[in-house]
Amino acid sequence: MTAHFAAICGRPEAIARVAATVADQSEVEICEVSPGIFLLVNDPTSVHILPEQCGVIIGTLFHRYGPPEAVHSLGSADSSAIVATGGELLLQRFWGSYVAIFSTNRGLMVLRDPSGTMPCHYIIRQDMVVLGSDPELLLNIASLRPEVDTRGLLHSIAFLGLPSERTALDGVNDLLPGMSIRVQDNDVVVEVRWNPWDFVAIAQGEDAQENIVQLRRRIEYCISSWASVYDRGLAAVSGGLDSSIVAACLAKTGALQACLTLVTNDPLGDERPYSGLLAEHLHVPIAEEYYSIEDIDLDRSSVSHRARPFGRLDALAYDAAAVRTANSLGSTAIFSGNGGDNVFYLSHSARGWADRYLAEGISWGLVETARNICQVTGANLLQLLRHGIQAVRLADKPYKWVPDTAFLSGDAIAALVDHEITHPWLRTPPNGSLPGKAAHVAMLMRMQHSIEGYAERAGVPVIHPLVSQPILELCLAIPTWQQCSGGRDRAIARSAFAGALPASLIERRNKGSPQGFAFEAFRHFRANIRERLMDGWLIENRILDKQTVEAALEPDVRHDSRAMLRLSLLVDTEAWINQWRHRAKDAATTAPDFDAPGLSPTIRAG
Repeated sequence: MTAHFAAICGRPEAIARVAATVADQSEVEICEVSPGIFLLVNDPTSVHILPEQCGVIIGTLFHRYGPPEAVHSLGSADSSAIVATGGELLLQRFWGSYVAIFSTNRGLMVLRDPSGTMPCHYIIRQDMVVLGSDPELLLNIASLRPEVDTRGLLHSIAFLGLPSERTALDGVNDLLPGMSIRVQDNDVVVEVRWNPWDFVAIAQGEDAQENIVQLRRRIEYCISSWASVYDRGLAAVSGGLDSSIVAACLAKTGALQACLTLVTNDPLGDERPYSGLLAEHLHVPIAEEYYSIEDIDLDRSSVSHRARPFGRLDALAYDAAAVRTANSLGSTAIFSGNGGDNVFYLSHSARGWADRYLAEGISWGLVETARNICQVTGANLLQLLRHGIQAVRLADKPYKWVPDTAFLSGDAIAALVDHEITHPWLRTPPNGSLPGKAAHVAMLMRMQHSIEGYAERAGVPVIHPLVSQPILELCLAIPTWQQCSGGRDRAIARSAFAGALPASLIERRNKGSPQGFAFEAFRHFRANIRERLMDGWLIENRILDKQTVEAALEPDVRHDSRAMLRLSLLVDTEAWINQWRHRAKDAATTAPDFDAPGLSPTIRAG
């Protein structure tokens, strides 16, 4: 079961009234963690109460140095140390999918784990902080109407994948992975508690063979740990490296029920030869499901449960097929290889060469890396040097996150000029940056919205074990140039599992894609997409340019994949907006307990 929670924190007399009202209206049992913290949670086994009523940890915890199984109870020494260190002990000795809430002598502290698999939104009001995994539940508790935040929505569309505290729902903030908020005396501070750059500097010169050994050990350990919680796993496999690694490790634990592969009518999306080979190798059955147009509903966003839009049409079909299979098998969870490309640094750029030059200077190793990158990218030596030297020259500049302005109106694009692109992880570290590692950190950021948004589908938990904290930290420490060794992308991961997977899967360079189905769905719904966008909220509120959208959706216009996926995102965004506006009509219009204005959080790097 996936943990869903809400917490009401603040002045005891104020939050006690709200907690009692919520309990009466929703028939939800509320746990009083302390006079200043009330908790609602769907799964009591996911709750770890800290000593002396000082706080609570919600979610799944594993001990970094213990056996591969979930922590069911925290010892008094660990519990006290977690509070005494402001949660630092959690980051150093534990990992998992959790949110920690506790009182300190510096005020209320809330910490979210670095993997980002446990969502955590918050609403700040006078005398009160409402936290939770589900934005609709938070808004209900706060008696607030769910209103679309136009500026937050524009950020979501233009900077897709860039994490932000501000969501597309007015008043709802995100606590980002690896960060904490501290609330004291009408002051709210967001602090960085887990910084990826702290791990980049650990061992850039580490021996590649040692990294191979350590990566396999950590992945097997993390997946064994998750298998101890979900012992009947369905592995969603795509015929590629990452999902195959997850399936192989899950099979080793004995928790793999079956593999699942989804098939499109387009041969490019038929991965059955490779996924079937994997299932045969692992001695498990494989379920084959087709993507179906019938599972797509333009009135329903694939991420209507989240506080910002980022879905697309084919996601609904994938979810429906995966959930049907999981339910038919009685699976306790779907295991995914999602995030593997980001964690293992699948890159087709010259940044790995730039990293090695900055780390070692001119060397024979630099020549070897140039040859490897040319093999991976297909570029010639002059092209590599041109791009590599440019990356070296820009190494002391922060990573540049480029907005996608396709189909945006002139007003929207003008608004982006003054829109600050900020995230503590994007800042250049004090000792200088490695361009490849800056891109690696950005890749980890890009995956967060997907990891958070797909933590559960229709009540079935979805586990993304490759984004577990111990794996993230090791991969950040592996030099980027090692990840292209032998002219192969994700080379360390390939070598780590060379003995556990068929050679044809390990050495596979190209992979199929469900993009053919995405095009099929786009063509099928084209007229409806045109109608919904032309008459929709985004054009009415001058987010999109009407003439550009109208021209793009003429019947005879052919699109490349980028334009098609962009339009798919926009029509899913219209569905997201309409679903939240519909909820607003049903929401309470008065909020007697929340008459005072909220507080404005400020960011400070910790």
